[in-house]
Amino acid sequence: MDEQGRHYHALNGEAWAWVHLSLFERFIALNRYFGTPFTTAQERRLYAESRQLGAILRVPERELPADLEAFWRYFDDMVSRRLEAHATALDVLTVMRGTPAPPRLPAPLRRLWTPVGVGAGEFNYFVTVGTLPPAVREKLGLRWTARDERRLRHLGHAVAMLTPRLPERLRYMPIAYHARRAARSSRRRRPERLSA
Repeated sequence: MDEQGRHYHALNGEAWAWVHLSLFERFIALNRYFGTPFTTAQERRLYAESRQLGAILRVPERELPADLEAFWRYFDDMVSRRLEAHATALDVLTVMRGTPAPPRLPAPLRRLWTPVGVGAGEFNYFVTVGTLPPAVREKLGLRWTARDERRLRHLGHAVAMLTPRLPERLRYMPIAYHARRAARSSRRRRPERLSA
């Protein structure tokens, strides 16, 4: 039961769908700032793949909007009618500002972590708040100025220019990097098909 006496369950189909589907919106938003914005056709394809992933994760199909246009109507409706400025969401944003030290960090390095953790936390907070839709920021009471927006756009442009120039190992999480290597290796080992 929540603070207002409403019953809820973490595996409720609607809640489970929101968690899954909001990741699609985050991917689109982050790519808009830190990469090349998707075309509508690319968004459609990515959303179709997101629906397939939802099926694998057992998100109830009735909770998954049928297509991209239905998704954006769903998302806007969830933000305007269902999203709440819940204390937990605000606590997460507060904790984010001071990234805690890694659990196994040796004691002598813990004192050095504070400025690093605060800096990393402030950066994460800035990017998280800045890439949220304006309606979400407003609902959560988060301040965002035109100057903040310019700073985020400059940062995003720098990241978008730098990232393609980095070695592949630095552009992908380790699991994705190794999966890409394995896929390339597998393609090289496949015998060429004989043409008839």
